[in-house]
Amino acid sequence: MPRSATAKVAKRRITTSKIASLQPGEELRDDALPGFGIRAHASGATWFLSYSLPTGQRRSGTAKVATRRRLKLGTYPATTLAEARGRALEAKRQIDRGEDPGAKPEVVTLQEAFGHYAKTYLARMKTGEAIEADLKRDLIASLGSRPLASITRADVAKVLDRVEARGPVMANRVLQYAKAMFGRFVERGLIEKSPVATLRKRVKETARDRVLSEEELKALWQACDIEGSWFGSFVEVLILTGMRRGEPLAAKVEGSPVPRVLVLDDPKQGVAHRVTLPRQAVPSATRLYRFCGHAREAKRLGWGTRWIKLLKLAGLHGSGITIHDLRRTWATTAARIGVDPLIIELCLGHAPSGVLGRIGAVYNRHSYTDRCAEAWQRVADHIASVVGDDDEVLPKVAECRARHG
Repeated sequence: MPRSATAKVAKRRITTSKIASLQPGEELRDDALPGFGIRAHASGATWFLSYSLPTGQRRSGTAKVATRRRLKLGTYPATTLAEARGRALEAKRQIDRGEDPGAKPEVVTLQEAFGHYAKTYLARMKTGEAIEADLKRDLIASLGSRPLASITRADVAKVLDRVEARGPVMANRVLQYAKAMFGRFVERGLIEKSPVATLRKRVKETARDRVLSEEELKALWQACDIEGSWFGSFVEVLILTGMRRGEPLAAKVEGSPVPRVLVLDDPKQGVAHRVTLPRQAVPSATRLYRFCGHAREAKRLGWGTRWIKLLKLAGLHGSGITIHDLRRTWATTAARIGVDPLIIELCLGHAPSGVLGRIGAVYNRHSYTDRCAEAWQRVADHIASVVGDDDEVLPKVAECRARHG
């Protein structure tokens, strides 16, 4: 920045006594720290650092063109000589690293940081899509437009208050996901500390042990048939395979026009999980994929409200049954009819290292595909025998349907 031609500039080591002798319009520069100086005004004095940054090269390609800039370091006497000198030294270090100390810091919003987080981290997780949806629904919707560095613990706590009103356990999940997300932001240097680091769970949780009884399983299956939409078929596939909620709609389908195998890529483990559909699940899967096609379309369809309606239709509203309980019921049923625990775990898609142990996962490369396919069919045969057309169940379901619409 050009200075006035009338400004008097003296070069020597700056001291407080020399600053006191400066007249308005005069500058004093420090020989010991090139570029560092102070300029007097009628109302006080301003510390500064003059510096140059290379911005390109001349056409000959030899000499760089430098742009002269002046960085304000504070006012005197509010900023002491020692403080100003320290700031100048830090700015010099930035210049040596090729950084511009006078550049305005880029303002990153939570929405922008979250977009990168979802693409680079959540996309590698099996449950990434579900976590992304949960964070978007509340935290990103409320705070997404805010600068990331401006978000406080109180801001997040208010969002969790609203989530807790819907369900304390859901508030715990959102807090868990938020802690992981903000932790990544700290690692990347986007923020200095996490605003949620000291927030605690809203409720103490106990491990769920809910398994559907045969009567509940019958009522739910019949309600799926009566409900008649893609969601009923979706739930039937979950009942017969033990898959997680987000997996059927995220899977690649093998078999056309009738689906036979559902393939789930697991980038984290590097091994695809293949679910061989039992014959009872093929009609349900065919209806499901004819309507939904793939997870991207299904994300907008929603299943929370539909699940509650289905429970009402089955006469099970208020029973506390969750979609994930279907997975636990499948595993419990498989164990009850004598399926090997190892095969149950592999059917559930658990990591080989967790099922076989570290040594077993390294040396035992057998896929157990045939035994898993046999297990899915055995469990489906048993469930089919349980949910067959029961003279007592059908009137009950029809009555529930009429009562709940």
